[in-house]
Amino acid sequence: MDAARRHEASGRVQFLGFLDERQQLLAQAQLSAQREEFHFFGGYPQAERQMLAVGVQQSLQACEYPFFCLRIACKNAKRLTHRDYLGALMGLGLKREAVGDILPDQQGAILFALPSAAALIEEQLHEVGRETVSVSRSTVPDELCAPQGEPVRLSVASPRLDAVVSGVLHQSRETAAELIRADRVQINHRSCTSVSTQLEEGDLVTVRGIGRFRLSELGGVSRKGRVFLTCIKY
Repeated sequence: MDAARRHEASGRVQFLGFLDERQQLLAQAQLSAQREEFHFFGGYPQAERQMLAVGVQQSLQACEYPFFCLRIACKNAKRLTHRDYLGALMGLGLKREAVGDILPDQQGAILFALPSAAALIEEQLHEVGRETVSVSRSTVPDELCAPQGEPVRLSVASPRLDAVVSGVLHQSRETAAELIRADRVQINHRSCTSVSTQLEEGDLVTVRGIGRFRLSELGGVSRKGRVFLTCIKY
């Protein structure tokens, strides 16, 4: 709301640092209730951590968001994990909201950072997990800008949470139920421990440590009463 007030006073778009999915949901609810215009962007489609722009009617051009894409290069990149990169960045004294998604690959990692954080990373990040690295500004790789997600089509007795998790993530029905009851499943970033929860079109389901998917379409019903649906698996 401070950002909304600054926008009203200045007439300029206001930006907040990288928010995680839960923070995005909370910010969206607050701003929508106040009828404020806003947009999220994290550098590429399907980014998990995204910057919030308050006072904008539609998506800005990517270059208008105040953050940079960085390439971390490492000869032994296969030895490094997301946790290694995140630990090294936090070791520089950075706050988490200053850094967006960190995407390890065979060359090292791509990450997004606010300008002040990007300058610090370029200057001071020389080692990740005991491996020597170098950092440079980068353009966003083409593969990140390509459409993300794999369509999965299946039929279920009903769009119950346990049935859909089982079908999309190739888990047994019993395993899916155990994951849900263990509070490892979220629907639209909210915890859900009820196996019988009915999913609706547009719902985003996250199974911690395994994957996530969005229910994109509820189709027709077969002669035997089974429901056809399509999910996008990320």
